[in-house]
Amino acid sequence: MTDSQLHAIVSYVTQQFTAQTNSSHNLDHLNRVWQNAHHLAHLTHHTDPQCLRLLKAVCYLHDLSYATPIPLLFQYFTEVRRTNILVTPLLRQLQVPSSDIVQITHAITHHPWSIPFRRLNPHQDYLTQILQDADSIDYFHPLRLRVALQWTAQHYLTFMHPLINWFAKSGQDHIRLFLNLPQAVAYAQTQYSKN
Repeated sequence: MTDSQLHAIVSYVTQQFTAQTNSSHNLDHLNRVWQNAHHLAHLTHHTDPQCLRLLKAVCYLHDLSYATPIPLLFQYFTEVRRTNILVTPLLRQLQVPSSDIVQITHAITHHPWSIPFRRLNPHQDYLTQILQDADSIDYFHPLRLRVALQWTAQHYLTFMHPLINWFAKSGQDHIRLFLNLPQAVAYAQTQYSKN
Protein backbone atom coordinates (compact mmCIF):
# COMPACT_ATOMS: atom_id res chain seq x y z
CA MET A 1 0.00 0.00 0.00
CA THR A 2 1.28 3.44 -0.91
CA ASP A 3 0.94 6.71 1.00
CA SER A 4 -1.44 8.04 -1.67
CA GLN A 5 -3.66 4.95 -1.36
CA LEU A 6 -3.72 5.36 2.41
CA HIS A 7 -4.58 9.05 2.06
CA ALA A 8 -7.45 8.15 -0.29
CA ILE A 9 -8.77 5.59 2.22
CA VAL A 10 -8.68 8.03 5.15
CA SER A 11 -10.31 10.77 3.02
CA TYR A 12 -13.07 8.42 1.88
CA VAL A 13 -13.80 7.18 5.41
CA THR A 14 -13.74 10.73 6.80
CA GLN A 15 -16.29 11.78 4.19
CA GLN A 16 -18.51 8.77 4.99
CA PHE A 17 -18.48 9.46 8.74
CA THR A 18 -18.92 13.24 8.60
CA ALA A 19 -22.62 13.01 9.43
CA GLN A 20 -22.11 10.53 12.31
CA THR A 21 -21.89 12.73 15.41
CA ASN A 22 -24.04 11.04 18.04
CA SER A 23 -22.94 7.48 17.48
CA SER A 24 -20.27 5.70 19.46
CA HIS A 25 -18.97 4.60 16.05
CA ASN A 26 -18.01 7.97 14.64
CA LEU A 27 -14.89 9.64 13.28
CA ASP A 28 -13.69 10.44 16.81
CA HIS A 29 -13.80 6.71 17.59
CA LEU A 30 -11.77 5.89 14.46
CA ASN A 31 -9.20 8.56 15.33
CA ARG A 32 -8.84 7.19 18.88
CA VAL A 33 -8.51 3.61 17.57
CA TRP A 34 -5.72 4.77 15.23
CA GLN A 35 -4.04 6.67 18.09
CA ASN A 36 -4.22 3.54 20.28
CA ALA A 37 -2.99 1.29 17.47
CA HIS A 38 -0.11 3.60 16.59
CA HIS A 39 1.03 3.58 20.21
CA LEU A 40 0.68 -0.21 20.46
CA ALA A 41 2.64 -0.65 17.22
CA HIS A 42 5.55 1.23 18.77
CA LEU A 43 5.30 -0.76 22.01
CA THR A 44 5.41 -4.02 20.02
CA HIS A 45 8.10 -2.82 17.57
CA HIS A 46 5.89 -2.87 14.45
CA THR A 47 7.16 0.46 13.17
CA ASP A 48 8.02 -0.43 9.58
CA PRO A 49 6.33 2.19 7.33
CA GLN A 50 4.37 -0.50 5.44
CA CYS A 51 3.13 -2.00 8.74
CA LEU A 52 2.00 1.43 9.91
CA ARG A 53 0.23 2.19 6.61
CA LEU A 54 -1.70 -1.10 6.78
CA LEU A 55 -2.50 -0.51 10.43
CA LYS A 56 -3.82 3.00 9.82
CA ALA A 57 -5.91 1.76 6.89
CA VAL A 58 -7.48 -1.04 8.92
CA CYS A 59 -8.17 1.31 11.85
CA TYR A 60 -10.12 3.67 9.63
CA LEU A 61 -11.90 0.91 7.69
CA HIS A 62 -12.84 -1.51 10.50
CA ASP A 63 -16.22 0.09 11.30
CA LEU A 64 -17.14 1.34 7.82
CA SER A 65 -20.53 -0.39 7.98
CA TYR A 66 -21.54 2.03 10.77
CA ALA A 67 -21.39 4.98 8.35
CA THR A 68 -24.84 3.92 7.13
CA PRO A 69 -27.15 3.69 10.14
CA ILE A 70 -29.30 0.56 10.35
CA PRO A 71 -31.09 -1.07 13.30
CA LEU A 72 -28.56 -1.71 16.05
CA LEU A 73 -29.09 -5.44 16.56
CA PHE A 74 -28.87 -6.13 12.81
CA GLN A 75 -25.70 -4.02 12.64
CA TYR A 76 -24.18 -5.87 15.60
CA PHE A 77 -24.51 -9.29 14.00
CA THR A 78 -23.71 -8.28 10.40
CA GLU A 79 -20.94 -5.74 11.05
CA VAL A 80 -18.05 -7.81 9.71
CA ARG A 81 -19.83 -9.04 6.61
CA ARG A 82 -21.20 -5.60 5.73
CA THR A 83 -17.85 -3.92 6.34
CA ASN A 84 -15.95 -6.37 4.14
CA ILE A 85 -18.58 -5.96 1.40
CA LEU A 86 -17.85 -2.22 1.46
CA VAL A 87 -14.08 -2.41 1.99
CA THR A 88 -13.01 -4.92 -0.66
CA PRO A 89 -14.36 -3.02 -3.72
CA LEU A 90 -12.96 0.25 -2.35
CA LEU A 91 -9.48 -1.24 -1.97
CA ARG A 92 -9.66 -2.82 -5.43
CA GLN A 93 -10.74 0.49 -6.94
CA LEU A 94 -7.70 2.12 -5.31
CA GLN A 95 -5.54 -0.69 -6.75
CA VAL A 96 -4.31 -1.80 -3.33
CA PRO A 97 -2.26 -5.01 -3.73
CA SER A 98 -4.33 -8.16 -3.20
CA SER A 99 -2.00 -9.35 -0.42
CA ASP A 100 -2.75 -6.14 1.51
CA ILE A 101 -6.49 -6.55 0.89
CA VAL A 102 -6.32 -10.06 2.36
CA GLN A 103 -4.51 -8.77 5.46
CA ILE A 104 -6.93 -5.88 5.95
CA THR A 105 -10.10 -7.95 5.54
CA HIS A 106 -8.67 -10.68 7.79
CA ALA A 107 -8.06 -8.15 10.58
CA ILE A 108 -11.54 -6.65 10.13
CA THR A 109 -13.13 -10.11 10.20
CA HIS A 110 -11.45 -11.04 13.48
CA HIS A 111 -11.55 -7.72 15.34
CA PRO A 112 -14.97 -7.73 17.06
CA TRP A 113 -16.36 -9.45 20.10
CA SER A 114 -13.46 -9.29 22.50
CA ILE A 115 -16.02 -7.41 24.61
CA PRO A 116 -18.13 -8.99 26.07
CA PHE A 117 -17.40 -12.47 24.66
CA ARG A 118 -13.59 -12.47 25.14
CA ARG A 119 -13.12 -13.76 21.59
CA LEU A 120 -9.45 -12.84 21.43
CA ASN A 121 -6.81 -13.42 18.77
CA PRO A 122 -3.61 -14.37 20.62
CA HIS A 123 -2.28 -16.41 17.68
CA GLN A 124 -3.23 -14.06 14.85
CA ASP A 125 -0.98 -11.61 13.00
CA TYR A 126 0.09 -8.25 14.45
CA LEU A 127 -2.51 -6.34 12.42
CA THR A 128 -5.41 -8.34 13.86
CA GLN A 129 -4.14 -8.24 17.43
CA ILE A 130 -3.33 -4.54 17.46
CA LEU A 131 -6.62 -3.57 15.79
CA GLN A 132 -8.64 -5.64 18.24
CA ASP A 133 -6.78 -4.28 21.26
CA ALA A 134 -6.91 -0.67 20.04
CA ASP A 135 -10.66 -0.98 19.45
CA SER A 136 -11.22 -2.72 22.80
CA ILE A 137 -9.31 0.00 24.66
CA ASP A 138 -11.59 2.61 23.11
CA TYR A 139 -14.68 0.63 24.11
CA PHE A 140 -14.41 1.95 27.66
CA HIS A 141 -12.87 5.34 26.84
CA PRO A 142 -14.42 8.19 28.88
CA LEU A 143 -15.28 10.18 25.73
CA ARG A 144 -17.19 7.22 24.33
CA LEU A 145 -18.97 6.83 27.67
CA ARG A 146 -20.11 10.46 27.43
CA VAL A 147 -21.59 9.78 23.99
CA ALA A 148 -23.54 6.81 25.42
CA LEU A 149 -24.83 8.92 28.33
CA GLN A 150 -25.86 11.74 25.99
CA TRP A 151 -27.64 9.32 23.66
CA THR A 152 -29.59 7.71 26.50
CA ALA A 153 -30.54 11.15 27.86
CA GLN A 154 -31.80 12.26 24.43
CA HIS A 155 -33.94 9.12 24.22
CA TYR A 156 -35.34 9.43 27.76
CA LEU A 157 -33.37 6.45 29.03
CA THR A 158 -31.54 8.16 31.88
CA PHE A 159 -32.54 5.31 34.19
CA MET A 160 -29.75 3.38 32.40
CA HIS A 161 -27.01 5.82 33.47
CA PRO A 162 -26.01 3.95 36.67
CA LEU A 163 -25.74 0.71 34.69
CA ILE A 164 -23.67 2.35 31.93
CA ASN A 165 -21.35 3.95 34.50
CA TRP A 166 -20.92 0.65 36.35
CA PHE A 167 -20.27 -1.24 33.09
CA ALA A 168 -17.64 1.29 31.99
CA LYS A 169 -15.87 1.32 35.37
CA SER A 170 -15.92 -2.48 35.55
CA GLY A 171 -14.59 -2.73 31.99
CA GLN A 172 -11.78 -0.29 32.71
CA ASP A 173 -10.84 -2.18 35.88
CA HIS A 174 -10.82 -5.54 34.06
CA ILE A 175 -9.57 -4.48 30.63
CA ARG A 176 -6.73 -7.03 30.78
CA LEU A 177 -9.36 -9.77 30.24
CA PHE A 178 -10.24 -8.32 26.84
CA LEU A 179 -6.77 -7.70 25.37
CA ASN A 180 -4.33 -9.84 23.40
CA LEU A 181 -1.10 -7.95 24.04
CA PRO A 182 0.41 -7.52 27.51
CA GLN A 183 1.75 -4.10 26.42
CA ALA A 184 -1.83 -2.96 25.82
CA VAL A 185 -2.90 -3.30 29.47
CA ALA A 186 -0.69 -0.56 30.93
CA TYR A 187 -1.38 1.67 27.93
CA ALA A 188 -5.15 1.24 28.42
CA GLN A 189 -4.91 2.29 32.05
CA THR A 190 -3.09 5.49 31.06
CA GLN A 191 -5.88 6.28 28.59
CA TYR A 192 -8.58 5.84 31.21
CA SER A 193 -6.80 7.89 33.87
CA LYS A 194 -6.18 10.84 31.50
CA ASN A 195 -9.83 11.77 31.07
